[in-house]
Amino acid sequence: MQKVLMFWRQDPGVKQPAETISQELSFGEDVEGLVDLPIKDVIDRIKAEFTGIDEKPGVLFGRGHAGKFEVSWSWQFFRIEGPHLEEDDRQKFLSIGRDFGCQAYEPKPTFPMKS
Repeated sequence: MQKVLMFWRQDPGVKQPAETISQELSFGEDVEGLVDLPIKDVIDRIKAEFTGIDEKPGVLFGRGHAGKFEVSWSWQFFRIEGPHLEEDDRQKFLSIGRDFGCQAYEPKPTFPMKS
């Protein structure tokens, strides 16, 4: 099961719940009321914090203490996804998010429905 952490910065007047914002961003939608991130600076910071980063257009592949992770982004958010996010790595990402004024959101895992 993949663990996911999402980060974005929003205006104080945004009333949408984090779950709705997360879903819209995951579907590639722009969300009104989110503040554009200095995404190049965010990506540079991730590259500085983690070794062995492989960058492809629109995605970073990296390795943390517990295994591989993938970072994707748009101007409004960045998302970390991997089968294991050890607490040390998770804290590094949370620190990066805080430094850029972002709130963190961890979507609840969805389980396939049994028939």
